[in-house]
Amino acid sequence: TDELDAMGITVKGRPGRFEETIALLRKLWAAEEIDFKGQHLSMEGVTVAPRPSFGGRRPILLGGEVKPVLRRAATIADGWIASSMATPEQIWEHRKTLRTIANEAGRNPDSLEIGKLLYIAIDEDSFVAKERVGDSMKNYYGDWFDVDKFCAFGSPKRCADILQHYLDAGVTTLMVGLAHPDVKELERLHNEVLPLLK
Repeated sequence: TDELDAMGITVKGRPGRFEETIALLRKLWAAEEIDFKGQHLSMEGVTVAPRPSFGGRRPILLGGEVKPVLRRAATIADGWIASSMATPEQIWEHRKTLRTIANEAGRNPDSLEIGKLLYIAIDEDSFVAKERVGDSMKNYYGDWFDVDKFCAFGSPKRCADILQHYLDAGVTTLMVGLAHPDVKELERLHNEVLPLLK
């Protein structure tokens, strides 16, 4: 905070600066050279390379659960990404909020992408799978991380059932993180879990 204040980036000014940054990125991605004049950012004759190849656009998803973040996700971004600790029920509630905000802003709520990262371990022995994903998550997040609540583990059918709950809650982009990625488990995900999803 002290460093940001020293650069003139105040707490009050950060949301506006963030929103201008999104507008700036969109302009940079769409044109070879741009001028930009905002309240916080101003530049002339700037470019970025390489630019996105299709249509000069990349989706911007915002993460967070407070109302201002959800508002930005539904109005100036392309969607929202849920935390690795968001449950299907929480995602469903936030999705309803996002849709309401998008409607009020004149945007098509169906155009919003809803992303979710979910960690997984596949094994017929649920205890073995839980241990595998649990070790990985506790090393990353700490001992407080609730593997039973926030991960998918066990047989392909059990994993698919958990993934399906998130899809049913409105997730459009489900990012599946293998606890200990290897080719064999990736093949099991592709061949035994994904075909069970609706």
